[in-house]
Amino acid sequence: MKKQVPILLVALLTLFSGCAEHIIESRESANEDKRVPDFIQVNVFDQSCNNTFCHGGGVTPDLRADVAYDNIVGKSGTQSSLSFIDPGNPNNSYLYLKVLGTGISGQRMPRGQPALPQARIDDLETWISDGAPAKDD
Repeated sequence: MKKQVPILLVALLTLFSGCAEHIIESRESANEDKRVPDFIQVNVFDQSCNNTFCHGGGVTPDLRADVAYDNIVGKSGTQSSLSFIDPGNPNNSYLYLKVLGTGISGQRMPRGQPALPQARIDDLETWISDGAPAKDD
């Protein structure tokens, strides 16, 4: 019986070490999936919003790629009772209204810059209308 205990212990450790690797991979995959889709992140946020002076970490909401989704989707805005992004409802989404420059107090975004091209605004509206799905694969 004493010889069987170490063998059983080694077998269990081997089994659990394989599981631990799978659990870590699953967590990493889940974290990667919680990102704004590339077409919005790259063409809207990275082009016009995510910079040192604005929403690149210094001004709420932080729109950097690794944190933007969690910071805006279904999250209450800081200067409004609206969510930054209300999935399925662009006209109730603070961020969308700020880009349009209508229905919200304050300046249109991006502040001090030309308005976003209509195609980018349409992309943002479509993404929100589609339920603001996480990163595309």
